[in-house]
Amino acid sequence: MTSRRGKKTPRTPVSTNCGYCPLREQPAELWCTLCKQGLCSDCKVHHRSVGSTKKHEVLPIEEYHKLLNFVSNMKEFCGLHGKKFDYYCVNHNCACCSGCLASKHAKCNNTHFIDDNLTQLKTPRMLTELEKRSKELASDIHSIRDNRKENIKNIEQQRQKIQKEIVNARKTINQFLDKIEHDTLVNLTMAEEKQIGELDDVMLEFVTIEKNIKHINKYVSNIKNFGSDSKTFLATCEMEAKLEKEEKSLHKMYEDERLKQRDMELKFNPTFASLYNEVKSFGDIIVKKNPVRIISARSRQSNNSRNQNEGASVTVFGVRKPTCLLTLKRSISIKKGKRDNYITSCTVLPNGKFIFVDCSDKRLIVCHEDGSHNRDIPLPNQPWDLTVVGRQRVAVTVPLEHAILIIDVASGLTIQRFDVESQCYGIDFSDGKLVVISHRDGIKFINLEGNVEESLSLSVSNVWYVAVCNDQIVYSEWNTHTIHCCDRDGKPLWKFKDENLRNPRAITYDEEGHIYVTGRWSNNVVAISPDGKQSKVLLSKADGLDCPTGVFYEKDKRRLLLCSSFQGSVSYYEVTIAGQKSSACSIS
Repeated sequence: MTSRRGKKTPRTPVSTNCGYCPLREQPAELWCTLCKQGLCSDCKVHHRSVGSTKKHEVLPIEEYHKLLNFVSNMKEFCGLHGKKFDYYCVNHNCACCSGCLASKHAKCNNTHFIDDNLTQLKTPRMLTELEKRSKELASDIHSIRDNRKENIKNIEQQRQKIQKEIVNARKTINQFLDKIEHDTLVNLTMAEEKQIGELDDVMLEFVTIEKNIKHINKYVSNIKNFGSDSKTFLATCEMEAKLEKEEKSLHKMYEDERLKQRDMELKFNPTFASLYNEVKSFGDIIVKKNPVRIISARSRQSNNSRNQNEGASVTVFGVRKPTCLLTLKRSISIKKGKRDNYITSCTVLPNGKFIFVDCSDKRLIVCHEDGSHNRDIPLPNQPWDLTVVGRQRVAVTVPLEHAILIIDVASGLTIQRFDVESQCYGIDFSDGKLVVISHRDGIKFINLEGNVEESLSLSVSNVWYVAVCNDQIVYSEWNTHTIHCCDRDGKPLWKFKDENLRNPRAITYDEEGHIYVTGRWSNNVVAISPDGKQSKVLLSKADGLDCPTGVFYEKDKRRLLLCSSFQGSVSYYEVTIAGQKSSACSIS
């Protein structure tokens, strides 16, 4: 029973008897949700065997009692005002009385009178949808649990792999050190033998000199005892000459450093000293947390219906008339180079060829309109963004080179190179000028001779991409998840920030001024109105997006080119406006 103030009296569980044999008063074991009757042990056998009831869904009687208690315990009166819950607020997902509606929910714009919806509530459609969602959620949880188990298994395998890598690295280092030790000991032995050999040669020379000096001393003694005066004089002169010769030989030894003291020592390679001080481990154990690649049950249903017809139209703006549609025309897989792809930008030439910037492999990738590979154009360093400056020419930013390259796509040759003061990233082409953005120097307007004609300072620094739409300059600030818009003089016009757009990257716009931005972390493409006040998520992860970066709108053909950064996957959409040929569509 429920009091006027909404307080419940506890419901005492009661036994339920079989509804098909009431005279016997047999306790029910099951409850049929369609017959709304209890079933005893005998009747449940009959219930399952009859064709009209054998497919009915039944519950254990205990579960039925729990459900009965749950429903009966639902409050019908407001505990604050003591009034019956006559309204339901969709904004807060709660029931409310007339008092709550006038106070707490006065500003809510999505409240409904419950009695107006009773007819719908009594139908099984809402419960069926709720049951469906519940099963989908259970399926998703099961998939996530399986994924986590698989992740644990992968972690164990990765640990074993890393352990083997460490052991192999130790073996390689040991082998390397053994070789260094052997080579150094060989050099030591050779150095020892060389020095000893040179010292032995010096010792032999000393033996000869010593022998000559003894001979001179012997002759001097004989001359003093036996020679006449004249002969003594001549002999003395001759011995003096010989002695002077030996003195010169000894003096020469001093001059050519043969008599210097020789000592050996080991001068360690300074790299080994830094090895002791700086190397503390074989490496850092890095744990990367990548997005879980689990497609929910609801997303799988969406993908299945989308894949049944690749050319099916997808509504991209929740708009008033006319309605804007995206039609997937083609999916392209970009050819992988020497390294994994890292596509940062894309564009379309007037002849219909697609060009993609592969930052990782330092190249431009040129594809035909049907998606087949045409050629690669190698670059001196990692490129970032590009823009079309002629029928066969593009301008490419190369941040690490502090340069902008003008490249002829037909020949693959660099026609011009403009050096800039800092690392430049985003680039666009407007009114015959290159519009270039950098972290440090803001926005610069550069003519096709490489001269800077104008500069705009920015109050932000972490900017990647820029686009010029009419007289507005739009640029993305990735770390604050913000899109900025200013005029040609740098005066801020508006900025856009929304939880649906995370890590904004490339920017493009259509002929009506709608801005298209890729969200790398949010895995989506967002359309923003020309005044920055309205937005709409056009494509998301449910549509197969995975870290999208490059996007380009081909105005004359109303086509949108979209590419993912790492997977090398490209989608090509046709943009149409139903019900009107040329007027702008509004985002709402």
